[in-house]
Amino acid sequence: MVVIETGKLVPADCVLFSSIEMTVNESTLTGETVSVNKSHVTLDNYSNDPSPFLLQSTLVETGKGLALVCAVGDHTCAGKANRALDIENEMTPL
Repeated sequence: MVVIETGKLVPADCVLFSSIEMTVNESTLTGETVSVNKSHVTLDNYSNDPSPFLLQSTLVETGKGLALVCAVGDHTCAGKANRALDIENEMTPL
């Protein structure tokens, strides 16, 4: 479990179990400039709502919460995106 607070970067992909008025800037992954409201997981939002999920390297703009780490390093959404962009230097025919 990790404590997530205003002004901190999310350290890993997490599921939010407790939160107070949390908004997160996900522009590092999505390019969206508008902050996203986040709320803790409930029986109504655990399967089809992105609001209880926090992504590594996103910035908490307001609020605080307690979250369970789901993925770290290359297994996070950011890690998978970086791996997909990692292209080896190949010799071109020219």
